[in-house]
Amino acid sequence: MNAPPAGTRDATILRMKRTTLLLLSALALAPLARAKEVLPFIENDYAKALTQAKSSHRPIFVEAWAPW
Repeated sequence: MNAPPAGTRDATILRMKRTTLLLLSALALAPLARAKEVLPFIENDYAKALTQAKSSHRPIFVEAWAPW
């Protein structure tokens, strides 16, 4: 069996440490990234949603799903 190049193992360990640190940081900071307000949903009234979006200069979020 041939041994891998000398720097390969060290580079892999360094990448694993960086990835672990990034994931732990994201998990630690996740509770701080909460929504400031609840988004109001307008059900089954596209014209009303469009009017409100235009007046407040915001995009429209359309949720669609299928039962299958």
